Amino acid sequence: MGQHRNAIDKYSQAISMNSGFAESYLGRGLSYRNLDEYDNAVSDLKTYLSKTGAHDGYVALADVYFKMGKNKEAYAIASQGIAKYGNSGILKVLANNILKK
Repeated sequence: MGQHRNAIDKYSQAISMNSGFAESYLGRGLSYRNLDEYDNAVSDLKTYLSKTGAHDGYVALADVYFKMGKNKEAYAIASQGIAKYGNSGILKVLANNILKK
């Protein structure tokens, strides 16, 4: 727990120095997720995804929505990722798991 809180502090410092460095939002968002601070995680992961459109952004954001019980949002994000990264096995598995709930 302490490591994630420390990581959040470090990522926040990095963001304050260079808000354009998208990976800081990903790292902080994942740390928030690991602390079950899902609203903060969603905010950072949305920022990361809007800045990069990267595969890991789709996976992380869909996962957080799924953990929140927001299956409609989780499936929508996973589907967007599949549309962009059609061969993504992890997004396909995630989407299937969401549909099972």
